[in-house]
Amino acid sequence: MIELRFPAPERRCPNLNDTDHWRTANTRKQSWQEAAFYAAMQAKVPTQGPSRLTVALPVTGRNRRDPHNFVLTVKYLVDGLVHARVLPDDSEEWLTTSDPVLVVGGTEVVVTLEPVVLDGAR
Repeated sequence: MIELRFPAPERRCPNLNDTDHWRTANTRKQSWQEAAFYAAMQAKVPTQGPSRLTVALPVTGRNRRDPHNFVLTVKYLVDGLVHARVLPDDSEEWLTTSDPVLVVGGTEVVVTLEPVVLDGAR
């Protein structure tokens, strides 16, 4: 099992309800991808086989939130891991994910990769 912990690159996690201008959205996307990339590179994580990914995201306040709306953040983190060559690809052949866990008052992003045998895995 691999666990990466790193500070969130910004206070608010990207989610599917965002209506940011494309330039702002792209900048946010890039910061989350880079955070995962550099955390993996710093930890010297080798390339993993088929894996199950879980993500815990820090949130502020006790507002009601739908965790599945934060899959956008998960996607950005996964893209950073693929770029760091921790995962060969983000297809279902290599990765399965679940809705992120939202940690009220948290300060760190926690990405966990566990090895699994997926259908169709080689």
